[in-house]
Amino acid sequence: MWPVETTRRCIRIGAQLLPAKRLGSTHKLYLRLQTVRLLFVRRVTGESLLTMKSASEIATAIKQLPERNRSGTLRMFGDWFGRPMDNVHRVTDATADGDCLTLSFNDGETLTVWNPSGFTTEGYTIRIADADRVRWEWYYYGRDHAPENLLFHDYRQFNGQVVVARSHGGDNPGASIHEPAVELIGM
Repeated sequence: MWPVETTRRCIRIGAQLLPAKRLGSTHKLYLRLQTVRLLFVRRVTGESLLTMKSASEIATAIKQLPERNRSGTLRMFGDWFGRPMDNVHRVTDATADGDCLTLSFNDGETLTVWNPSGFTTEGYTIRIADADRVRWEWYYYGRDHAPENLLFHDYRQFNGQVVVARSHGGDNPGASIHEPAVELIGM
């Protein structure tokens, strides 16, 4: 996202200072989208995207999003949960305990994010750019919600890479430190 400054006659987008009369259609569309997005976030949370840093601020912002913006398919560090766009999970609650953000979902799933940063929403997608650790827990689908049916994927950053532990074993070729820590991609 480019930083945007406006005066009455000029608009600064990043390093470019453009006369308002000479804006191209791409610049105008970008400015319109950014303005709508920032105004929406400010209206919902009272904060801009750039100042939402703490887990509690992120939890508040997520809880106040419209329901349609709180559901989608899940990726952690670029690793899809299931097949891409195959599952839809709906956030029912968002809480914070210190630097730990916990999202609860409609089928009893839980996503815990330690030291989240870089929270944004774009269209129907919720994105957390970085985190020290992300843990996704769910009950084996179709079975009782009992401790023996609780499964997990646990992602941790270690020595410049993402290390993944899974309750059911297996490797993880999809996780990358270069991907956002969490994405809930709406459809």
